[in-house]
Amino acid sequence: MPVAQQHFPKRDILIVDDTQSNVQVLSKMLAHHGFTVHNAPNGSAALSLAATDPPDLILLDILMPDMDGYTVCKTLKANRQTSDIPVIFLSALEDANNKIQGFDEGGIDYITKPFEPDEVLARVRAHLALHDLQHQLEVQNGQLQHEVAIRRQVEAVLQKTNSALEQEIAERTAALTAANATLKAEIAERARAEAALKERVRFETLLANLSATLVNLSSANADTAIVTGMQHVSDFFACDAYVLIEFSTDRTELVITHPADPLTTSLLRQDRVSTEMLPWFTQQLLQNQMLVMPNLLNDLPAEAVAERAYCQRVGARAGFAIPLVAANEVLGAVLFCKKHDELICCAELAPRLRIVGEILANALQRKRMEIQLHTYTQQLEMMVNDKVRELEQTRAKMIQTAKLAALGEMATGVAHELNQPMTAMLFEAEYLKTIAQQTLDAGENTCFLDAQELYHIGNNLAQDIQRSRRITDYLRAFSALTKDNVVHTNINHVIESSFMLTSARLSQRGIHIERQLLPQIPPIQANPRKLEQVFTNLISNAEYALEEMARRVAAAEVSRDNDYQKTLTISTYVEDEYVVARVGDNGCGIPQAACPHIFEPFFTTKPVGEGSGLGLSSSHGFVTEAGGQIDFESTENVGTTFTLRFPLAMPESGYEPHSAPVKE
Repeated sequence: MPVAQQHFPKRDILIVDDTQSNVQVLSKMLAHHGFTVHNAPNGSAALSLAATDPPDLILLDILMPDMDGYTVCKTLKANRQTSDIPVIFLSALEDANNKIQGFDEGGIDYITKPFEPDEVLARVRAHLALHDLQHQLEVQNGQLQHEVAIRRQVEAVLQKTNSALEQEIAERTAALTAANATLKAEIAERARAEAALKERVRFETLLANLSATLVNLSSANADTAIVTGMQHVSDFFACDAYVLIEFSTDRTELVITHPADPLTTSLLRQDRVSTEMLPWFTQQLLQNQMLVMPNLLNDLPAEAVAERAYCQRVGARAGFAIPLVAANEVLGAVLFCKKHDELICCAELAPRLRIVGEILANALQRKRMEIQLHTYTQQLEMMVNDKVRELEQTRAKMIQTAKLAALGEMATGVAHELNQPMTAMLFEAEYLKTIAQQTLDAGENTCFLDAQELYHIGNNLAQDIQRSRRITDYLRAFSALTKDNVVHTNINHVIESSFMLTSARLSQRGIHIERQLLPQIPPIQANPRKLEQVFTNLISNAEYALEEMARRVAAAEVSRDNDYQKTLTISTYVEDEYVVARVGDNGCGIPQAACPHIFEPFFTTKPVGEGSGLGLSSSHGFVTEAGGQIDFESTENVGTTFTLRFPLAMPESGYEPHSAPVKE
């Protein structure tokens, strides 16, 4: 029966190891399986515990600081009180000489680290069982020796008796002969029991090896791990060949995996055979029939023509097939063959084959699940990548939409700014045209103007044309918003650029602007055009809030002084390692319920048609992209202040800060 199904009496185990992690793992595992566990951190403590309260078995580490495991074992074996305690060495030393020394010092087994807990448990149970049997044999041998001594004494007494007791001696001799025969029969039975126990331990070792081989099975090494496990089974039953047979998904083919020819470079070879070519074998598998055939050619039925031909071709004379069943589904089978007629065939063969089949079936099922998981993972990665690309495209569209929205809001300012120089240029051109017409009307071709007046007119025209060019250049640069244009940037210059197209409109609406910009402010690393859009968005929002507040004051919706002054305040300063910019207003503020959402895309507090809901969202993205932070404080009907923090830029030799526009 499997290790997990056996029942053992509660036993005492002493673990001697200076590595607490190993002690904790072994103690937890052994205690879970009903053992009483004692721990000793070194050899001296182990000898003391063993002498005081001898355990049933000792798990002994070799490499310890004060006394190594070999010395501890040798000392235990030299003490009559502790010499019979089984000792299993646990060590990371894998050299054969170390293992031989461990057995020479009296160890009964040697387990290398890192160890498999199930293997340790199996070996502990096996050696405890062997130790119990050995102890029973010693007790029985002692009893036998005692009986023999008594019989010898009786024989000596009988020899000294007179002939009158000869008949009685003969009768007793006959009784002793019968008892001796019975004793021999018992000894033979005990020998058979010991052989059966060894065979069971060997089978449990096979199961432990199977578990160790298949424990790390994955989609990449599944076939190799399963075939390696089959090699362990083949060695146990002394078979000559083995193959793994799987049903295809549609069950029309058998996928046969087996070790490749030693001359090939591949470790495995796979063949595909139609189920119609092996009909009898396929039917037996689908019926979950285990096949044990000591003589294949005689045991195969007449209808198994293709199967018989296959066995003759590969030279198989005996074999057995184990169906692999998981979740009531026949996944395939494992086939083991011998090239001679002798096949281990005992009462325990079928149950053992079933156990092996369950382990291999679970491994095969796990292989399929690992392959499915790998496929699902790849599909999920593709879906995630597609979603990321989609989000990036959406974000780009949002930025473009926000830029267009900002440009739309800027149109009024652009028209106003251009209207002034254009009006002046038109007036000056009309003046020159009038003078020229008056000269022509007088019948003259040449007119004379005062040089100072002519210079003044030309200078005004030049200034108006330069101002118009600066406005158009700024608008073209603002529309460019390239992603990669990250440079050392003076935030004061960015703010002044943002006011170029808005200051006239703000002044026209009676909004007072207070600038408190720190002179010689250190540069930051950012895209100046994107920062201009950030400040343009904040100024535009402040303008709306101030206009809305003025409306509320005028409608007496809010109690404010009659001399309410719409004020926009903007300041810059340095705080610790950050450049800080604050944009504040004494406008209508933001409703408390809307505060958690103002940086969300498409969220706006403006009436329908007056806001896109992308300004603050894109501003948040631009500030974060520059490594900065943006937050705000707002009280409804009092005002709002946005605070932007940017890390100072690392010094860069020869950099030119973003230049400020010429102020009008």
